[in-house]
Amino acid sequence: KDQPVYPRDCVHILRSRETWLRQARTVRLNETAYKIVKARPKRDRFTGDLIRDLPLELFGEWQTEPYQPPTAEDGKVPRNAYGNVDMYQPCMLPKGCAWLKLPGLRRIANKLGIDCAAAVTGFDNHCGSYGSHPVIDGFIVCEELADTLRAAWDEEQVNTAKREEEKRHKRIWDNWK
Repeated sequence: KDQPVYPRDCVHILRSRETWLRQARTVRLNETAYKIVKARPKRDRFTGDLIRDLPLELFGEWQTEPYQPPTAEDGKVPRNAYGNVDMYQPCMLPKGCAWLKLPGLRRIANKLGIDCAAAVTGFDNHCGSYGSHPVIDGFIVCEELADTLRAAWDEEQVNTAKREEEKRHKRIWDNWK
């Protein structure tokens, strides 16, 4: 009734560069935006003012290509601008790297002098107006150093268990007195 009807194959989903990256796709070089819209209002982190009417470039899937992960060189993990590794999809793991999901691994890697970067798997909005926070799930290290880190982490777990047991025995003996 007075409304245009389009076939489904003529309707396309448009996304921003960041959203396509979360789908493990990148916008091709020198590609112009199919559409430019106004982005949602954002708060300035320093002044707290609300910034409105920012342009947001949108691209279609035909303007993108599959994500090509970078390669680790000389024991250094490739990072994004924030010092993390984007791991929104499992195929985004950098070449020559391993993904270790062990708690407290960064501290052990720093002790051993091994390069280690946090794996960001998404974002969480649990703090309301303070914006979104990255969700970190594990750490990315070079493959040749992964076994060394796992062994050091296992040894650290054994030492921690011994210290906890000694602390428990000391508390028991102190209570007995």
